[in-house]
This record gives sequence, structure tokens and C-alpha cells, in this order.
Amino acid sequence: MRDINFFTMKTINYLIVIAVLTVLVSGCKKSEDQQPLYLGFDYFPINNGHELIYDADSIITDEFSQTTRTHHFQIKEIIDSTYLDNEGRPTQLIERYIRDSSNAPWIIFKVASATITNTRAERFEDNIRYVKLVFPVKQDINWNGNALNTNETKDYQYTDVHTGLTLNGINYDSVLTVLQDEEINLIENRYFLEQYAARVGMIYKENIKQVLDFNNQTVKSGYIYKETLISYTP
Repeated sequence: MRDINFFTMKTINYLIVIAVLTVLVSGCKKSEDQQPLYLGFDYFPINNGHELIYDADSIITDEFSQTTRTHHFQIKEIIDSTYLDNEGRPTQLIERYIRDSSNAPWIIFKVASATITNTRAERFEDNIRYVKLVFPVKQDINWNGNALNTNETKDYQYTDVHTGLTLNGINYDSVLTVLQDEEINLIENRYFLEQYAARVGMIYKENIKQVLDFNNQTVKSGYIYKETLISYTP
């Protein structure tokens, strides 16, 4: 009789332990399931007064004059205000300034706008609306950057997400890379890319569009344009 009681109590204790562990595991899983999905909105800041300053470089090759012109300048971008667009969506008015050197005065040269929704970040510039980012931010997701305009389809893609990066002496803890276009062959070199840092916005831009000489692979015409962030004010 004592042996039966012993094994019965041992079985009961074992079942109690299993039940407790099951409750604990279920509680942990429920807690994990309840964590909100990170969408990545902070890669596209929308607060008024947000300011970005870039070093910009352009190299233009002219086939007819057989010359190459290099120009270095700076661009400042600031979110000036917020208004409602024609769909009633909060939209940021963005002013872009330019100067030839760090000692020259800023001159406004362009006005753009930006709108963020639950699924995408839009930018309207030079009368063209682009889908810059899509949410949630995930590795290898692609989308048509020209979905909101009449230009040909451009497949944008996240090639890196949430990675650390040091650029121009500034450390960023979370950066995503958007490959906007890439075509390299015997007659053409085309490469468009943008990088965004969390709580900062776009930190780097590179546009390359060149026509190559088929025979010797030298550049016949085209351009290289880059913007690199040098400072920002949240």
C-alpha cells in the first residue's frame, strides 16, 4: 500500500510540475505575441523643424564636348510645416536650400512635400510622387517606386535593414538600404540607391546613369550624383 501511495504522489507531483511549466510557457508566448509589430515609421521623420545638411557631389560627362565637369556643393533640407493635402492627410512641406560652400549663404531652390501612411512613405518632388518606403520594413521586400506616377515601373527593394553604419564620422544604430535601380552591361551603367537611418531620415543617396563606349568601356556621357549627410537636427 505504501508503494502505491508513493508512486501515486510521485505521479501527481510530476503532473503539477508539467502544468506549471505549461502555464509559464503559454504566458511567455502570449507576452511575445502581444508585442507590437515594428513598422519602421521612424526611418521617415515628419516633425516640423527637422533639418538635414548634405555634402553633394556631381560629375557630368558630356559626349559632344568631350568634357567632364565636377561640382561640389551643400544642400539643406528642413521640414517647414504640416498641412492637409487634397485627401485630408497630414503632409509635410519641405524646403530645400543650396550653397556652393560652407561659408556661402543658403538659397532656397526647391519645395517638396512628404506624406506617411500606415503602409508607405511618399515624397512629391518636381511634380512627381514617389513611394520611397513601404511598411513594415522587412528584408528583401520590393515594391514599385513609381506606383503613384505615370513613369515606368521601378522595382525598389530593401537590401539591408536595421543594420549599424558609420557614415562621414556619424554612427547610426539602425539603417536600411533601398536599391531603386541597377543595370550594368556593356553599354550602360545605371545604379540608384538611398539609405535611411532611424530617427534621422535619408543619410545617403547615389545616382549613377552612364552610357558606355562598347569598344573600350569608357564613359561616353552621363552623370554621377551623391548626397552624404554631414549633420542633422531632430
